[in-house]
Amino acid sequence: MDLLIEPEAGSSRLALAGQVLDSAKPDRKFDGVPVTLQGWKGPVAQATAEEFGEFHFDFNFESSVSLEIGIAETNCITVPLPVLERAHRSTAGYS
Repeated sequence: MDLLIEPEAGSSRLALAGQVLDSAKPDRKFDGVPVTLQGWKGPVAQATAEEFGEFHFDFNFESSVSLEIGIAETNCITVPLPVLERAHRSTAGYS
């Protein structure tokens, strides 16, 4: 799994982009695999992996989330993400 998490400027939203990979089988395709972002109250967002296993979420900040990747009809892999902290971006004006 490859992940990038970035805060959206001026909001409490985050963007998460990722890719599902199988290092043992690099040619394996993950298109159509369901990916769910889980918060402590339940699902935060859902996506379907594209041709090369890529997926993307935009979501409201939650400090504790995990990813669930569907690997079969009734099975999934759960990947807990590191605890997120709110990012405070400021822009300095110069005259």
